[in-house]
Amino acid sequence: MDISKSIMTESAPPPDLLKDYEKVKNASEKGKIEFAQKFEALFVNKLLDEMTKTIGEWGMEKDAASGQIHGMFNMLLSQEITKKGGLGLSKDIYNYISGLEQKDATAQSLDKTI
Repeated sequence: MDISKSIMTESAPPPDLLKDYEKVKNASEKGKIEFAQKFEALFVNKLLDEMTKTIGEWGMEKDAASGQIHGMFNMLLSQEITKKGGLGLSKDIYNYISGLEQKDATAQSLDKTI
């Protein structure tokens, strides 16, 4: 296998537009902000779950109830982290979603010009 063919030599292409673009386009600003925050909270929750796995034993029992408590704690903690500013991911997601409308308007004006 020639590894030189798997090395990226050009810049990465921009991401494709969303499949359900019409739903995003018609969403309110509040809905876009909520979506971005919920996505970041989910990401942070998964990050906390993976971080918890690396800690090992805390001296607590590993029964179903304690697992649920840890899961709920991570979920609520991730939501609070996101509300307080989070990792900045929700801002980038919101800006990307908002930028789609501008790209769409530019594409439509180019279509009319051509």
